[in-house]
Amino acid sequence: MRPWQIVLTISAISLAGIGLWLYSPDKTSAELAPKYLRAPTDFIDVAGLRLRIRDDGPRAAPAVIMLHGFGASLHTWEPWATALAAQMRVIRFDLPGFGLTGADPSGNYSDERSLEIIVGLMDKLGLARQPDRQFDRRQNRLEICSDASCTHRSLGVDFARRLCKPKL
Repeated sequence: MRPWQIVLTISAISLAGIGLWLYSPDKTSAELAPKYLRAPTDFIDVAGLRLRIRDDGPRAAPAVIMLHGFGASLHTWEPWATALAAQMRVIRFDLPGFGLTGADPSGNYSDERSLEIIVGLMDKLGLARQPDRQFDRRQNRLEICSDASCTHRSLGVDFARRLCKPKL
């Protein structure tokens, strides 16, 4: 065997060994629930999904909905939620396929489906959906935060415009 073949073989075996050593299978929702759920009421049914939510702060205060990014959960916003909950209603939830929400049974992960879920959540929580004359203002001054909204057009201004359209 030539020296470069030996080095290549040792490297391949080492990488495979490291990969096996680092591998950890996903934990089931049942294993994670005791650690991350505050109460069984952390789940609500919205748009055919069982969403895991956190809804903190005074119910009559202005609301903010915080959307986590890809591969994250509602815990992304924990420091912000803690800071804002004294004066705002802070709502965050695990998007379908993330955290403890689970997969969307419809298999639809489009922007339109995300919009349907957010509007359904707003309806379920009794948040006003009547827009003012400006697209980004609502009667109860609802704000929607997403860590992806600055980079993903469909979750930024375009998404806000579609969300604030009145029902016909």
